[in-house]
Amino acid sequence: MSAPSFPAGRAVPVAADCSNNLRPCLAGCLLFLIGLFISVPGRAEVVAVLFPDVREPFRKVFVSIIEGIRAHPGLDARTLALTPGTDQAAVQAFIRRERVQAVIALGKRAYLAANAVLDDGDLPLVLGALLLPPGSRDATGMTGVSLAVDPYPLFETLRQLSPAMETVHVVYSEDSLSWLVERAQEAAQLNGLKLVRHGVRSRREGARMYRKVLKSIDGRKEALWLPPDAKSLDERAVLPLLLREAWRSSFVVFSSNPVHAKRGALFALFPDNRQMGAELGELVIACLRQSHQRCPQGVRLTQALQSAVNTRTAEHVGVTLNNGERFSLKFPVR
Repeated sequence: MSAPSFPAGRAVPVAADCSNNLRPCLAGCLLFLIGLFISVPGRAEVVAVLFPDVREPFRKVFVSIIEGIRAHPGLDARTLALTPGTDQAAVQAFIRRERVQAVIALGKRAYLAANAVLDDGDLPLVLGALLLPPGSRDATGMTGVSLAVDPYPLFETLRQLSPAMETVHVVYSEDSLSWLVERAQEAAQLNGLKLVRHGVRSRREGARMYRKVLKSIDGRKEALWLPPDAKSLDERAVLPLLLREAWRSSFVVFSSNPVHAKRGALFALFPDNRQMGAELGELVIACLRQSHQRCPQGVRLTQALQSAVNTRTAEHVGVTLNNGERFSLKFPVR
């Protein structure tokens, strides 16, 4: 058995000199042995963080999340970037070599890799950087933080900026985003808004639906929400059309993507990636405190948000930004 290590700054028990008094000597030796085998409170837990090896600007998202995980004083994060050539054996070898107590998987590739090598209940598995429905979990007791933004603060911000708004249109993929739109239905009602849902099954169908919405939308009291849904919105072909028409007709577009605000949407609320990493770290600690290392929390929406506003668009559609300083980002950058 290897000798245990002690953290810096903590005094290591020293055996008493037995030549003069036997009782203090025995007491000192006992304390020394206790110190060897009782774990030190505050010891950092080793956690594996798996993430895809991708190019910028996508890599920056994962780096920021990992920074948030590493900032947790109770965790020692060991990272493994997954390339297309990283096989199951390499992931297993990494987990064994690092002797981790839990695994955080960021993105779909990391989730599939972790799920393939972890036996049921072997290690806690925490997920991040995925669009997961709140409360979803599988037999392994996984938990995580979804990339999806809670619709409530989105609609609340819309009401604050444009109190005259009555209706919000949303085009979405019925296959992948119905759960978020269901949640948005309730959030809209709580904010005094009517949500008009336009479910589609493909980008082509989404393009037709967006054109239909553009023909009928009343900019004085109706707005368009762009959800995080690549299956219904073609960013290259349809998004420029939407933003041009929104400018021409002076209606409000809002989103969960800061790039949309930069390109002309009125505002966007989006995850604070570093703080999301901190949330993932807290979930790992909570998992490790449970009996049998189970994670009862399930998947939840991130509570850490940033905001962006396009001041040029705000002026164009008649929105006064008296509290513009509360936005994290402002476009155009001056």
